[in-house]
Amino acid sequence: MSALFNEIPEVYEFHETGDHPCFYVFIRLSSKDDSGATKTIVAMGRNRFGHSYIADNFWHYHVEGKNIDIDISGGGFIDINETEKKTCVFGKSERYGHANHDLAVAILSNFFPEWDIKNTTPP
Repeated sequence: MSALFNEIPEVYEFHETGDHPCFYVFIRLSSKDDSGATKTIVAMGRNRFGHSYIADNFWHYHVEGKNIDIDISGGGFIDINETEKKTCVFGKSERYGHANHDLAVAILSNFFPEWDIKNTTPP
């Protein structure tokens, strides 16, 4: 993996204060150099603006001015029950389309191993 990606977490969280839904997007990072290095992350957060706000915020704090391209490959929602440490991944982004919820569950489960995380989108 490219050294460019070392400081970028596999799960990026950005939350506003208030009772807002939790949106998430898949972001595929690729190095603009000849290394061909890539990294897929889940960017998530509670906010009142939606999926594009999460993507824009991530770009501003982690990509802007670096030799990195990004591709948003879908989005959805995350229902978080902090008391029971349970999370459900579901739905789709109107702007970015469906995300691979099974991959989101795998990434989130790796990042939050003590949580019960499920894809609740019907097959």
